[in-house]
Amino acid sequence: LSFDSQHAQQRLMGLIRSEILPKGLRPRESACRRRHWNDCLTFKAGLECSEELYKKAGITDPRKEIDCAEIYVPFSWFEPMWMENLHFAPINEGWKMTYEGATALDGDLPVNMSGGVLSTNAIGASGMVRFAEAAMQVRGQAGEHQIDGARKALGHAYGGGSQYFSMWIVADQPLQ
Repeated sequence: LSFDSQHAQQRLMGLIRSEILPKGLRPRESACRRRHWNDCLTFKAGLECSEELYKKAGITDPRKEIDCAEIYVPFSWFEPMWMENLHFAPINEGWKMTYEGATALDGDLPVNMSGGVLSTNAIGASGMVRFAEAAMQVRGQAGEHQIDGARKALGHAYGGGSQYFSMWIVADQPLQ
């Protein structure tokens, strides 16, 4: 089951200041019950959500085209899993990005520059905080954790029993 609320997207876009340009917002839902347990490690809804988001934003190579990402990582092992789920790494190779430092602040794809959910988890607001942090990066307002030259950022949230996903891309310029 997927859902796409144009009204909700329009309201959110209207609330955002003009200094950032939202390129797409995608919500997605999938079952995560015992009979669907295999999906709970690759999260099909997350894969589909990111694919749809990138298509809407005109992104064909997320690893090269996105400057940084704020993703929902409640446990350390989630980062490698999300690297795969967000198409930054092939399946079963997300761990390499973390291990080799690609996701560090000085890596080629900084992840969770703010410290993410592992540093502070405002239950109920965690996803929106990821979105706000992505926006702060492209606005140049992230302070000590600002990534120099961040022009395009991904915000990522998930919740429920790990079956609800929402993602967005923000940029400082219109995408081609």
